[in-house]
Amino acid sequence: RRLSRRAYGTRLSSNVRPHMSDLAALAYVSSAATDFSESDLEALLKAARDENARGELTGVLLYHDRTFFQYLEGPERELHLAYQRIKNSRKHHGIIQLFLRTIVKREFKGWRMGFSRAPRSLILQLSNAEWTEIASASAENPERPVGMALLLEFWRSSTR
Repeated sequence: RRLSRRAYGTRLSSNVRPHMSDLAALAYVSSAATDFSESDLEALLKAARDENARGELTGVLLYHDRTFFQYLEGPERELHLAYQRIKNSRKHHGIIQLFLRTIVKREFKGWRMGFSRAPRSLILQLSNAEWTEIASASAENPERPVGMALLLEFWRSSTR
């Protein structure tokens, strides 16, 4: 199913075999199983970036006080494989899927796994945001779900 003008993405069906050229995106929050030191985070990011490079995935990881928020995008098949690895990881638990849909274009092209420490308030906002409904559009902010608009606003301000 292709996207209508007002739809940001199409919900993925588990019984449909994705094509490698189809793009999809995933957003979730989870709780770390233990405290992550700087070296733990660096090791996690290196492993994620290596895996993402192999699967042609891009995205960002936000972290605050044992809480993760991750947004990943890329070929549907590779995204599903990565999500299975994520769900099977013992490094975190309590995964709450916020968004899993096909997309038209990448939002984080060039970021194999961007990372930022984020304020607790932002992670809460992202966790509670609407990820399927379109936010108000403007020239600087084309039609996007509220959650995506929040994430992009934070990312742009934190990477300047």
